[in-house]
Amino acid sequence: MIVLNALFPIFGLLILGGLLKNFGLTSESYLKVSDKLVYFIFFPIMLFWKVGGAPQGGGDQVLFVAVTLLALVSMFVLSALVIRFGPVSPFEAGSFSQSCYRFNTYIGVAVILNSLGKLGLLTSEF
Repeated sequence: MIVLNALFPIFGLLILGGLLKNFGLTSESYLKVSDKLVYFIFFPIMLFWKVGGAPQGGGDQVLFVAVTLLALVSMFVLSALVIRFGPVSPFEAGSFSQSCYRFNTYIGVAVILNSLGKLGLLTSEF
């Protein structure tokens, strides 16, 4: 139930955005401008504000960094295997690979905020 509570608001917003666009309540120019505002201004401000106010970690973060790098490298290798042996064309390979392992910060921060609260955004020790 915790996963549903954390993910439902995110999917709800995505669905709401799609419905608003389909019913013509938002325009393409509005979506482009608002996307730029969020990506280049509001989101970086929120990240620096939250991370800057985080308490300093006293523990060793080597395990956390190692697990994060392992997950990143694993996804890269898995995407490379799918590109090599799967149905992904050479033209689509770059986009496919990046979408598999790059940091999707918008969704990640929303999931952390919904599941762990404000403290989850401030600390890396879950």
